Amino acid sequence: MKILNFGSLNFDYVYQIQHFPSPGETISALNRKRFFGGKGLNQSIAVQSSGYPIFHAGQIGQDGNDLINVLKKHKIDTSLINICDIPTGHAVILIDSSGENCIVLDGGANQKITKDYADSVLEHFEKGDILLLQNEINCLDHIINQSAKHGLNIVFNPAPFNKNVLKLPLEKIQYLCMNTTECLGISGKKDIKSAISWLLTNFPETHLLITLGKHGCIY
Repeated sequence: MKILNFGSLNFDYVYQIQHFPSPGETISALNRKRFFGGKGLNQSIAVQSSGYPIFHAGQIGQDGNDLINVLKKHKIDTSLINICDIPTGHAVILIDSSGENCIVLDGGANQKITKDYADSVLEHFEKGDILLLQNEINCLDHIINQSAKHGLNIVFNPAPFNKNVLKLPLEKIQYLCMNTTECLGISGKKDIKSAISWLLTNFPETHLLITLGKHGCIY
């Protein structure tokens, strides 16, 4: 059995500032730090750190080699990552003196994945293998449909949640891993108990994992 994570790869640029700028205002940053991120990258590192070898597939620009290096440092297989002419995805994160933050995210290469590239990745996997997905790349509907045809066990974390999640073939997913916001968003309900009931009715073959922060989780 092999594990594939088809997910996002981002640079996170974090700026410390005294206060958020007003419209038209220019301010100076106190400092800037760059981090390696993306929900995809974070999940691959978590899986590998748990003792399970994993392949990472995703897309970066010509400027993204440092992301490949950090994955290799964690002994993650990067042979399926595609390098294209679109800049790597990145986030600009502003943090003021009180600790509040605001974030601007540019999906970049994460949002330009093609069906041909997705198909070339999935050719390396077969029935019984595991596929991890998050909602930070495009082409998810095609990836889910083709993975189902291959007989892969699909684990989907619908984060960050948006209305596009509701258009995906969720019935083909074996494991839905959600927090309360995503659980309520998918179900359209206003409380967790009603949301779980709706999900069990509409996706009876799907395993549900709902994380509850300090209160643990429900499976």
